[in-house]
Amino acid sequence: MYLQIPLFIIAGLMLGILLIVWRKFPYLKKLPIDAEQKMVGSFFSDFFPELQQSFKKLDWVSYQGYLLREFEKFLRRLKVVSLKLEGWANSLIKKIKSNTPEVKNTKEAISQAVKVVTGPVKVFPVEPPVNYKKEEQSLIIEIAKDPKNAELYRRLGDIYIAMKNFVDAQESLKTALKLDPDDDKTKDKLARTETMLPM
Repeated sequence: MYLQIPLFIIAGLMLGILLIVWRKFPYLKKLPIDAEQKMVGSFFSDFFPELQQSFKKLDWVSYQGYLLREFEKFLRRLKVVSLKLEGWANSLIKKIKSNTPEVKNTKEAISQAVKVVTGPVKVFPVEPPVNYKKEEQSLIIEIAKDPKNAELYRRLGDIYIAMKNFVDAQESLKTALKLDPDDDKTKDKLARTETMLPM
């Protein structure tokens, strides 16, 4: 509401300016082209003679690259400011939406309906998603530091099994068995992994 009033005022002023220009346009068409140029030139030179002389002295071609670079920097800063303003406006809209009484009432109604339909809800801990590639890389680094550690090869084999990379899993488990031949769990895993290998 508060933003609409100034926008209406600005729109009214713009319409007024356009109406004035539209009414004066036939008179401007009647003027010869030379007179129009003389009017513009004389107005500028009458009121700002020093500026006109300094503009004529400047070599704009030599400053063109510098001016374009500065204009690009200005546009980048303007983009950053506009993105910050957009983020701020989005967070403000979310706060306003979450604090409206209708949203609160609907949230309460939904939570009560869920309680009635389902009864007490059991919450199970959600495990974070595992990033197997990172774990694989860290284990490979640890194996490079300690190449005779069978446990590291077992863990690497488990990661390859989880990634469904059974060829590498077989190699890791075989290496673990060479280092620790008495491990029955690794033997079972190796046997199951070999059944999953592509023929």
